[in-house]
Amino acid sequence: MRRNICVALSLTCVLGASQVSATVRILDTTPEISALIAKGTAHEEKKQYDQAIFDFSEALLLKPTPLVAAELYGLRGSEHVFKGDFESAKADAEEAIRLAPHYFRGYQTRARLFGAETKFDRAMTEINRAIQLEPNLGTLYMDRGNLMSSEGKQARAIAEYDKAIKLNPRGSSYYIGRGVAYQEMGRNEAALADYHQAILLNPVAVESYHNRATINFARKDYPRVIADLDRYIQLIPNDGAVYAFRARAFIAQRNYRRAGADLREAIDLAPHDAHTLNTLAWLRATCPDDSERDGKAAVDAATQACALTKWKDNNHLDTLAAAYAEAGDFDRAVNFEIRALSGFSGQKRKDAEARLALYREHKPYHETRATPAPSPTPSP
Repeated sequence: MRRNICVALSLTCVLGASQVSATVRILDTTPEISALIAKGTAHEEKKQYDQAIFDFSEALLLKPTPLVAAELYGLRGSEHVFKGDFESAKADAEEAIRLAPHYFRGYQTRARLFGAETKFDRAMTEINRAIQLEPNLGTLYMDRGNLMSSEGKQARAIAEYDKAIKLNPRGSSYYIGRGVAYQEMGRNEAALADYHQAILLNPVAVESYHNRATINFARKDYPRVIADLDRYIQLIPNDGAVYAFRARAFIAQRNYRRAGADLREAIDLAPHDAHTLNTLAWLRATCPDDSERDGKAAVDAATQACALTKWKDNNHLDTLAAAYAEAGDFDRAVNFEIRALSGFSGQKRKDAEARLALYREHKPYHETRATPAPSPTPSP
């Protein structure tokens, strides 16, 4: 489940976009640098990592003291981690440690880097070092909790989030982290309570809206799913995966027009997302609503999905077969369905064989309105 859940990795004890980092207030810095740190933190909350990197870089140009520079390198390094630029993150973390070896931020950033690289033992060593240097900062216990949660140690992770909350009961990220751990354990009511608290403390805590939606999707409470994803999209309008998630809720509600619009938006934002292309192709090929079917568009999207997965994903081949059938090219539909069958078993194979029989009779496959909604994320 973990990859379906958003984990809070904010730079600070998040109290809202207007707050500066908890440590900046005790550093000897200037109002200009403090303002840039606050600006960068606000950008990070919105997952605008490039803008945050720019803000922290601008602050570094203002000739800060070595300790403040270490803070800035550490903050910028975390942004590089979030972006997946591990080389830049490593360089910034090492510079932070070089400038201030007895200050926690560089070690925290290096812990995040090692965690992102799944080097959990090394990450734990670094975060423990950071906690030794700054034992009263909740964000460090959150990071240690995130590492434990990533390793599947949810009970131990919850203990870390509890420590963070005790140090700062208004840190919304700590409730999100604990909520994720509860959700991983199947304790969804406890998770929902933590996500709700995080939103009360910080209405722009986007992970809470997303994670609450995943719980409610499983419960088939689609109006709540859509409401939470609407709010997420208001805050972060360029996340294609969330449009694709909302599309699945619309499909479950049989609102195929809105589903198609969301899937197209998702593809505009992430044109190389094979799973979303495949979902759009399936909708265009098999939708119960005649007005939403389009064989040519279905073939185009399914072909892209197959190409992106090197023609090895049987689900995508199955969709391409349905798309060709909707477009009236039944010979190709039969050929691709036969190829798809090689990877199917059980009920899935029986369903595919039934579609193959239709194609051989020169009939397309159309879903009924009773077809279950697809899951919000691709299958492993």
